[in-house]
Amino acid sequence: MDYMDLPGGRSPDYEDVERIKAEVKRQRRERNREDKRWEKVRKKQRKWTKQQRKARQERLQRDWEYTEERRRERGARAQET
Repeated sequence: MDYMDLPGGRSPDYEDVERIKAEVKRQRRERNREDKRWEKVRKKQRKWTKQQRKARQERLQRDWEYTEERRRERGARAQET
């Protein structure tokens, strides 16, 4: 018996193959959606990290300027006495 003799002219496995293909396609879409979601999260984390780094750099700069200013004042006071 040839599979062309069956109703619809398809092999009996055709539905299984189509179902498997559909499942694979669905999983791929889901994975891509998940990847996009995580990419957004990573992007926000990079932005946050960049902001934190910049803020830290500014704090260090202010601290350094303050320290230099105090050092100069102490040096000037030491010379007065």
